[in-house]
Amino acid sequence: MTDEDDFLTEARRNWRAQDSEVEAVSERLKLSTRFGRWMALNDLAGVVLGVVAGAVIIWMGVTRGEAAMLLAGAVLMLVLPPLCWQAWRARVEEPKWDVETSEGVLRQMLARTEVGLRLMSLARWQGVVLLVLVAALWIGVAAGWVEDRRMVLITAAYGVTAVGVFLWAWWRERGIRRERERCERLLAEFR
Repeated sequence: MTDEDDFLTEARRNWRAQDSEVEAVSERLKLSTRFGRWMALNDLAGVVLGVVAGAVIIWMGVTRGEAAMLLAGAVLMLVLPPLCWQAWRARVEEPKWDVETSEGVLRQMLARTEVGLRLMSLARWQGVVLLVLVAALWIGVAAGWVEDRRMVLITAAYGVTAVGVFLWAWWRERGIRRERERCERLLAEFR
């Protein structure tokens, strides 16, 4: 074998490896796109649910004279719709997949990773809102506005959920950043 044959053999091997990596990115992108469409519908449902459920909980708080329900309803009504709306906007503002080239797939996945990072930022804000609600409920208990024996259980559930949200967002963001680095590396090989 000559040096030229070795070079061509190695070039073919590298090209096939790159093609299989791009194909794997393409499959993840297709799955992510389908899931993203479904989640966009859930985000819109969250807007409606936040307004309706918040209004119902506020009404129940008023009729029962329970400050905790008023506070929970107000937080739900004022925070969930804007967060869900921002998540929906992040998903629908993503560029549409209109090319079938390897470079196009990689560029689309890079755009998708940016959307994912925005969504993880929103998830962290949701965790912050839960922690603020816990603090507000305990301030209400300390001030004597909230007298509910279940407050420890309710706030513990909110606190554990907030910690879970932070951990999930951290874990998911790490995966998104790895995907972005992988796509940037592959895209650099095309140049």
